[in-house]
Amino acid sequence: MIYIIPWIIPTDEYAASARIKNAKAIAAGLTYRALKNTSADILKWWNSEAVTEERRQQFLDSPQNAMNREAELLEAWKVQSEA
Repeated sequence: MIYIIPWIIPTDEYAASARIKNAKAIAAGLTYRALKNTSADILKWWNSEAVTEERRQQFLDSPQNAMNREAELLEAWKVQSEA
């Protein structure tokens, strides 16, 4: 399975970190935001003064950044879908 979660690298002790049961949280009132609102807020934050240029560059230059691994990830997805 391929996971692309920018704040979690799903390896070793984090391998199953993206798999959770949320039934109790939903029963307790958990709600979801529209993806377009979340995406817009993330972009606004990313371009704000809250994120330094140095931090942006560290992320963009990281070999773990999904954007830098696009070809590798697309190939893994293709292989997985053919299996």
